[in-house]
Amino acid sequence: MLIHEVKQENGNNCLRENQFVVELFSLNRVQADMRYALIIFGLLNVFLGYSQTLKVLGSEYYTQEKLQPFINYLEAEGYQVQFNHANSLKELESYFIQDTIDIAFLNPFSNAIVAKSNQHLIAPLVVPYDADGKMLTYHSAIITNAKNQDLAMENMVKHASNYQFLFAYPSSTSGHLFPRLELNAVGIDLPERYFKDVSFTGSHADVIQMVANNQQFVGACSFEDIGLLANDQLIQANDIKVLWQSVPIPAGVIVTDQDNSDAKVTQLRELIKKMPRSPNWKAVKSIWGALHPSQFKAPSEDFYHTILDKVEEGLDMIYFISHYNEKLMVQQKELMLGEEQLNSLQIKIGEKESELSEKVLIIDNQKTVNTILIIGLIVFLILIVLIVKNYRTIKANAEELEEKNATIIKHRTYLQKLNNEVSYKNQQLEESIAYAYEIQQSLFPDNKVWQEKLEYELITCPLAKVSGDFAWFKSINENENIIVLADCTGHGVPGAMLSMLGIHILDTIAINEQAFSLKDFIEQLQIGISQVDKNAHHAIQEGMELIAVHVIHNPEKTIVNYHSIGLTGVVKAVGKPSEELIKNKQNLIFGQRSEEEVEVHQIVTDQEETLLYLFSDGLTDQKIDGNSKLNRKGVMSKINHTNSGSVMINAKFWTTLLEKQIAIHEQRDDISLLILKLR
Repeated sequence: MLIHEVKQENGNNCLRENQFVVELFSLNRVQADMRYALIIFGLLNVFLGYSQTLKVLGSEYYTQEKLQPFINYLEAEGYQVQFNHANSLKELESYFIQDTIDIAFLNPFSNAIVAKSNQHLIAPLVVPYDADGKMLTYHSAIITNAKNQDLAMENMVKHASNYQFLFAYPSSTSGHLFPRLELNAVGIDLPERYFKDVSFTGSHADVIQMVANNQQFVGACSFEDIGLLANDQLIQANDIKVLWQSVPIPAGVIVTDQDNSDAKVTQLRELIKKMPRSPNWKAVKSIWGALHPSQFKAPSEDFYHTILDKVEEGLDMIYFISHYNEKLMVQQKELMLGEEQLNSLQIKIGEKESELSEKVLIIDNQKTVNTILIIGLIVFLILIVLIVKNYRTIKANAEELEEKNATIIKHRTYLQKLNNEVSYKNQQLEESIAYAYEIQQSLFPDNKVWQEKLEYELITCPLAKVSGDFAWFKSINENENIIVLADCTGHGVPGAMLSMLGIHILDTIAINEQAFSLKDFIEQLQIGISQVDKNAHHAIQEGMELIAVHVIHNPEKTIVNYHSIGLTGVVKAVGKPSEELIKNKQNLIFGQRSEEEVEVHQIVTDQEETLLYLFSDGLTDQKIDGNSKLNRKGVMSKINHTNSGSVMINAKFWTTLLEKQIAIHEQRDDISLLILKLR
C-alpha cells in the first residue's frame, strides 16, 4: 500500500496575491467555499496579468513532446511553465529531493519505486477516470506474429531458443516489469538464457511493428497500443497473436511534491480537474494514447497496492544480467578466432607476393636474353613458347590473388560486424548492471542517518559492482540498537539478489521496543529464511552467514548481546589484547528451518576507547604479503597492532591495507568490515 503524508502549511503562504480575493469576498464566504475562491483567484491572475510559475517534471515515457499539449493548457490558464525531464529513476528522485516539483507525470512502476525508496518525497495529485466514473486502466501483453500458430505460453520454454524477445524500455510497467514476471511464472526465470536474443526497442510501437512484420520475434507491450496502431493503419490487427494479457493496471498517476502546502495541492488538483472542459482538451487527451480519460479524481490511499506487490516480486529481475557475461565471452572468442584467420591469410598473401616478384624478375631476364640471342628462328620460337607459358602462369596466379583479396575483405567485414555486436552487448551489459545497482542501493541503510546515532565506519570492497554482503541497522530506542552484518552465498549478481532477500526478511521482523530479545529476533529470522522458496519452482540451495549484535549503551557500562551464524567479530580496548567473539556452527539455508537452539552470548565493558569489529569471510580469505591468507589470527594481530580507540584511524588503516593488497593479490570474495565504537 502506498501511503503519502502531506505536510500541513498555511494556505496563505502558497498564493502571494490572496489579498485580491480577500478584498472581493468577506471572510465568512471564503471559509464557506475555499474552492470557489481559488478558481476566482486564478481568473484574476489572468485578467490582471499576474502569472505563477509551475514546475512540471516528465519521465522516461512522458517526454516534453508528449506533454506539450498539457504545457500549452497551463500557459493558456495564465501560468508560466518550467519543464524538466528525468531520464532515469535516480535522476527522477533527485529532482524531488533538490527542488519542489508542482506537477509530475509518472508511470506506475516509476511512481512505486520512488515512493518505496522514500515515502516522504511525493504525494498523489489525481488519477484519470472514464465517463462512467471508473479508474482508467490498461493491460500488459506478450505477443508474437500471427503465423506462429503453435507458439503458446504453455510451450514457451520449449520453443524460446527459436525466437528473439523484445522489451519496450527498462522502467516500463507493461513493456518490461509485468511481462518479465509472467515469463518467470511459466518457467523462464531469465529470458536472456532462454531466447535467442533479448533487447529493448525504446517504445511500445516499435515492439508491435517489429513483431507484426517478422515471425522471429516475441514481444512485450501495452495491449491498448495494438489497437491504436491498427486504427492508424500502421499494422494489421490480424498480424498479431496475443499470447498473454495481464490484469488491469492503473494508468499513470499525476503527482506533486510532498513539500507543497494543502492549499497549493488543492489549487493544482482543481486546475487539472477542470482540464476536460478546456478548448485544448482534445489535444491534451492524446497524452494517454489509447485510453480516453473524461475526468480526474484524487486517488485513494491503496489504489497502487497491486503495483507495489509487483515491485516486491521484481527484486529478482537484476539476476538476468549475469547471462551477458557468458555471451560476451563467446563473442570475444569468435573475434579472436577471426583475427587468427586474418593473420594466416595475410601471411599467405605475403608468400604469393614474393613468388610473383620472383616471376616478374624472370620475365625481365628472359626479355634481355631474347634481344641479345636472336640468332635463329628455332631459338626465337622456343623463347616465345616459354614467354607464353609463363604469362599464363602469372595470369592464373593473379586471378588466385584476386580471389584471396576478396576473401580477406569478406572476413574483415565479418570481423567488423562481430566487433560492433560485442560493443553493443557490452553497452547493454553496463546499462543493466547500473540499473541493478540502483535497485540494490535503494534498499541499503542510509549511512548519513545512522552515523548521527552511532560512531562507526563501514568498509566494503565488492568483488563485482553489486555485492552479496550487506549491513542492516535498526534502532529500538534511544540507547539500544541492532546491527547485522551478513554474507550471502556467492558474489556479484547472484549474491546481490540473495542479499536483497535477506534485507527484505529483516525488514519484516517485528521489534518489541519495550522488551527486545535477540533470541526472539534470530528465531523470527530463521522462520523468514525457511519460508523463502515455498512457492518457488526450484528449491534454493544457497544460504546466508551473519552476526547479529544488540548494543545497549548505559552511562556506567556498555552491554553487547550477540549471536553468530558463520561470521565472527573482535572486541578491542586500548591497552588490552583483542577478544574474539564466539562463533556458532549452525547455518541458515533458504527454504530450510534450523533445528539448533539459538544461543545468545554477552560482553559487558566499562573500558573507554573500546571498539567492536565485525567482518565477513572475504576479509580473512584475502591474500596478503607472500601468498598466505589473512585469516582470523592475522586480523586480530592487525587490530592489536593499531591499538587505537579512534574509529577513523582504524578505518583509514584497514582501507589503506586492503587497497594495497587487492592491487597485488587477486580478490577472492566480497569484503565487508564494520568498526563500531562501544564506549
